[in-house]
Amino acid sequence: MALFRKIWALYGVIVFSLIWLIVTPFYVIIFFLFPKNSKSWLIWFSHHVLTNIVLALTLVKVKVEGREKVNPDTSYIIISNHQTSVDFIANAMSFPGIFRFLAK
Repeated sequence: MALFRKIWALYGVIVFSLIWLIVTPFYVIIFFLFPKNSKSWLIWFSHHVLTNIVLALTLVKVKVEGREKVNPDTSYIIISNHQTSVDFIANAMSFPGIFRFLAK
């Protein structure tokens, strides 16, 4: 079982790295061509499209309860307990709006 976890973790890192290697040049091009309008679109794309792709390719299923109670136009504080390195990706996929990341 420990070997399977290590293989799955390595596979997850490879998938995540390949997606970012493919997407980063497009982010840079869009950011420099459209500097004023691109930030919110890139953040939305990262949170709602790329996170779903990464989670699907790594076979991680996230169950969200109570999403209908969250108003995307309201400010919230999202706190993770960092049980895994997937917390940030799961939070980005779960939250219907766009959030900013703060770390200590």
